[in-house]
Amino acid sequence: EPGTAWSGYDSTFNNGSAALGTSEVLYNIGGGQWHYQMKFSDPIFGSSTTANALYKQKYGTNMGYDAAACASAAVLLAFVVEKDTAEDLDVDIAQRRGRLQRAIGDMNDETMFGFLRFNRLGQNNGRLPVNWQIIEDGSAAAVLPSASATTLFRSPAPSWESRAGCPPHTRGVRGSNPVPD
Repeated sequence: EPGTAWSGYDSTFNNGSAALGTSEVLYNIGGGQWHYQMKFSDPIFGSSTTANALYKQKYGTNMGYDAAACASAAVLLAFVVEKDTAEDLDVDIAQRRGRLQRAIGDMNDETMFGFLRFNRLGQNNGRLPVNWQIIEDGSAAAVLPSASATTLFRSPAPSWESRAGCPPHTRGVRGSNPVPD
């Protein structure tokens, strides 16, 4: 049965092991280069929100990191090929390849994956990575950096004792440990 991995992505294990339930992963933090709640404009899809909605409509789940990276690579290629077709196309294949490689290296634009800008080693350094946290409703919400956050980072996480409810003759505030009456 599907469950949630510690990182916040849906998990179904085909080796027979059970996935974790929401109570086991609550308040855990995951991180990476992309999360479906991040808001970016895009030259092909219009926005990351639209790209995720199209993906969810087709596959029934939010776009994960791998799907977003692959879609972003296609957007990048389409973007640089479109820019290159404005130039002289009457060149040999090696020259065209060189122009496309330079165009990718010179990329400094916003896509559904965020800002794409490559350093001298070919690594994308256009923006900070994102962290998400499993929140009370069981979803993974973007929490850091603040520019990408859709909710507040919950730290410290409530104790296991308070999550189970307050014992008799104690009281507490949501997210805090029980205190004696």
